[in-house]
Amino acid sequence: MADTFRILPVGTTLRIGRTGQQCRIRSFMDSGSQGAVYEVDVDGERFALKWYHSMIARDERLRERVRRAVERGAPDNRFLWPLAAVEAGGGFGYLMNLRPSGCVKFTRLFSSRASDRVILPLRDRAAVGAEIAEAFFSLHAKGLCYQDINFGAIFLDPQRLSVLICDNDNVDVDGQPATVAGTPRFMAPEIVRGDAQPSADTDLHSLAVLLFYLVFFHHPLDDLTAASRPVFARTDELEVFGEHPSFVFAPDVDVAELERHGLGPQRRLWGELAERTQQLFIRAFDAGLNAPRARVIETEWIEALRDLRDSCIACDSCGFEIPWKKSSGQAGDCCWCGARLQASPRLQIGGAHIVLAPGARIYGSRLGLPSAQLNNGVAGVVEGDHSEIQLRNLTSATWSIRCRDGRVRAASPDSSVALAVGDVLEFGGLKLGTVEI
Repeated sequence: MADTFRILPVGTTLRIGRTGQQCRIRSFMDSGSQGAVYEVDVDGERFALKWYHSMIARDERLRERVRRAVERGAPDNRFLWPLAAVEAGGGFGYLMNLRPSGCVKFTRLFSSRASDRVILPLRDRAAVGAEIAEAFFSLHAKGLCYQDINFGAIFLDPQRLSVLICDNDNVDVDGQPATVAGTPRFMAPEIVRGDAQPSADTDLHSLAVLLFYLVFFHHPLDDLTAASRPVFARTDELEVFGEHPSFVFAPDVDVAELERHGLGPQRRLWGELAERTQQLFIRAFDAGLNAPRARVIETEWIEALRDLRDSCIACDSCGFEIPWKKSSGQAGDCCWCGARLQASPRLQIGGAHIVLAPGARIYGSRLGLPSAQLNNGVAGVVEGDHSEIQLRNLTSATWSIRCRDGRVRAASPDSSVALAVGDVLEFGGLKLGTVEI
């Protein structure tokens, strides 16, 4: 099949399914195991075209899935969804929107090469995790399953902290026969054992694995003896991820063993997480391993990750990040270097406490507006002269700060206003929250 992987030449013209329009190849963009991606021109507009190598012969339902995806439309705007089927000479592919500039492969968060790695603080990783959970909630709410959630399924905009879900040709109606099993280390135990096919329930396990990676940079079921095995063979995969999976932070875990295997930072961060967040991970990787209906659903992750996002503080001495604990009312000591953590101002909005550390944002999701996306920032925290905390207006409307002495200071779009304890942030006549220590 030498011609299977032939790159389509620039200028090649292909016909778009039902409309009969023509798309013309402008340039080659990328290639993977399933096919190649090109930038194409359709009546003067630019799109991306995924053109399959030889998947049709191995995946009889591929054309049907793509055509049904085109008909039903994307779950929301976080999916690079098939827009139209494209055919020519027995070959097959589909059009989708071009990836926006600034988006990078999600795998770059975990790259072993420092020059390629995208570095995000814990606060921003939590924001990204909530965004991912909400995207898959939108998909599952429509009765669909993704079947293969993994790092390669996501693009990330590190500046906007937004995500795009790609490879949506795997998506099918929940309960339909699956054509993929998933990606090793992300598959649910019942799939690893060969007892089940991908479904919305197995998606929830894969999502939990991805979110744990995002917080801890480690697999939640990684066998602590794996380092002593020269090769991680198929039998090891079956043992560790299928037949006898065990949560790395199980309540009875040997702390000294974790330290010996280089998991000191992860163990310390685990100890600082809110108990509710710990319990979600414990449920996902304890009861949820063998009882799919006990798995953590997306809305639970969204709430926990939003709280983590809004509570992160960093040690001035070593930079280690931990959540501020509302229950104690103070940050305490750094769990890594032992230095005293400096108290940061916080904004109280309802029951939420947002740590006002430089780089933090106040998100639209905290306003209770149903149309607000998680990455819509109302305000960003910046450090002004003499280390004072300022809020920058990130909206197109003017909002205000009501001071303790009754003065009102307007914050026009893209302007910054200094904050003091007792100040009240107001937006559109709505009292949002009070600054406190």
